[in-house]
Amino acid sequence: DMAAETLALIAAALEKKSEHPLAEAVVNYCNEKDSEDLRRMMDRTFDIFSDHIPTDKELEEFISNKQIICIRQEDKVKGFIIFQDKGKTSYIRMVCVDADCQGKGFANDLMKMYFGIHTDCTSFTLWYDVKNSKACTLYKKWNYKITRICSKTI
Repeated sequence: DMAAETLALIAAALEKKSEHPLAEAVVNYCNEKDSEDLRRMMDRTFDIFSDHIPTDKELEEFISNKQIICIRQEDKVKGFIIFQDKGKTSYIRMVCVDADCQGKGFANDLMKMYFGIHTDCTSFTLWYDVKNSKACTLYKKWNYKITRICSKTI
């Protein structure tokens, strides 16, 4: 059986500075000590064959470039966003909340942090699996709109 995966490119363009949510939470950037937590969460959450999980080297680069923000509880990463910026555009590569913390507002807190450190950006993009209803709900809440849909067979 071949599995079909439908991905949507979604974008949020925040026209006016006043539309940027304020980051009320302290922004936490991941460090080298968080690598093990990040890897564990990615391996438990994403499909290693189709979800473009970063390699260890890429993860190191994201950490050293301050491109991973996170929420910690008891010194353990419980949620994170990996992002890449180019000019006035920011691309979210991955949003992940540990299974035992889902439904507690962590993803919203992460998005608040993310937009809070990207007040100079005017365009925000990401890809997500349209069958992931939690992701769909989160991104719609943050004004992302589908701009392109792509299907691929794996």
